[in-house]
Amino acid sequence: MIFALIASRVLSCFFFTIMGGQGWSLLAHIFWPNRGGMKNKIGIYVHIPFCMAKCRYCDFFSIPVARGSVDESGYASALISQLESELDIFPIEGREVGSIYFGGGTPSMLSPDFFRSMLDGLAEKFHIVPEAEISCEVNPATAEAAWFSELRSAGINRVSIGVQSFNERNLKILGRIHTPLDAMRAIAQAQDAGFSNLSTDIIYSIPGTSMADLEEDLRLLMMFFPAHVSAYCLNVEEGTQLQKKVLSGELKLPSEEEQLKQMRMISRMLRRVGWNRYEISNYAKPEMESRHNVNYWEYGEYLGLGPSAASFLMGVKNSFGVRRCVSREIGKYMKGEFLSSEESIHKKQGALEFMFMGLRMTRGIELSRFCEIFGGSVDDFYSETLSSLADRGLILRDEKRIALTDRGIEISDQIFSEFAM
Repeated sequence: MIFALIASRVLSCFFFTIMGGQGWSLLAHIFWPNRGGMKNKIGIYVHIPFCMAKCRYCDFFSIPVARGSVDESGYASALISQLESELDIFPIEGREVGSIYFGGGTPSMLSPDFFRSMLDGLAEKFHIVPEAEISCEVNPATAEAAWFSELRSAGINRVSIGVQSFNERNLKILGRIHTPLDAMRAIAQAQDAGFSNLSTDIIYSIPGTSMADLEEDLRLLMMFFPAHVSAYCLNVEEGTQLQKKVLSGELKLPSEEEQLKQMRMISRMLRRVGWNRYEISNYAKPEMESRHNVNYWEYGEYLGLGPSAASFLMGVKNSFGVRRCVSREIGKYMKGEFLSSEESIHKKQGALEFMFMGLRMTRGIELSRFCEIFGGSVDDFYSETLSSLADRGLILRDEKRIALTDRGIEISDQIFSEFAM
């Protein structure tokens, strides 16, 4: 079965390797015409907290439940109720929406009818532009061919499949419930259902993983030629099962030098066959970047629905910006008690966040946009820091943009901390 799945993708792999970026640009224009940007549009994030089992590394808000036990209509009603309460506070009804993202948890536990219902509810309150990117996260253990087809009919046009690894040992360390074959099957079924805009997640720096193991993961992934790849370094988050195993000595994380070698291998292998690195952890075929995430990185506005979700809106409540976070208590949420916290963002804090987020992208920050948002040049805020970074060869600058160099990307956390000093 594994060999059949891989073999069915070999010809397409050969085609795109030969055609390179031209092949993907052609398909992008055929299947994704008018893929405009997110300027002046908002993104909407919908959190689905339900999952079948908590992954060992996960610190997102999630609730393990049995498959088929979720009250989908009740949860959809709660989400719409929260939306209506947000619209009572913020004057955003009727705004253009450029992206919608269903994340989790495990959204793929829910039926396509849930997503159809939610999209209908959102369309009643906003103008969802025809070219909007509408994404759904998928756990390979929970999706089947018919589900993918029905999901696409429901209005989802992009899926993000949590592969993480094709190595059975790695999946067990991470606490994933799917197998390597599940991951291969899910990618193939999604593509067969017509999801040309398909993203996959890979995790590196897993304890005990060799460079050869990682290379094998990447080679298997490339056989399917997804439009987008997110490659995340495994982080040990506080309170997770993974942290307990690391602190007890049961698992040993790779050294920083080993992590860097793995990150460089990923970048080298993916770039060689046409995936452009457009953000520290993200690679895409031409014109297939995640528009929803780009909106975050370019300091765009977004609305968050569901327990633990966050919203950021500018020019409201007589402030530069407002960030609101939703309660993590599902019981309160289902009863209509949504708000957990609200924070007013001042310009200085906003400028810092703009730099943190924008410099994650390989194209960096747009100087004119900084001026437009903050009413002054970036040098008015960070002239000394920028001069120091330039002198050390960590940033590049021209008349339009500032971006990190390759070395700057590798030590980005250190660079971001310098802006906060």
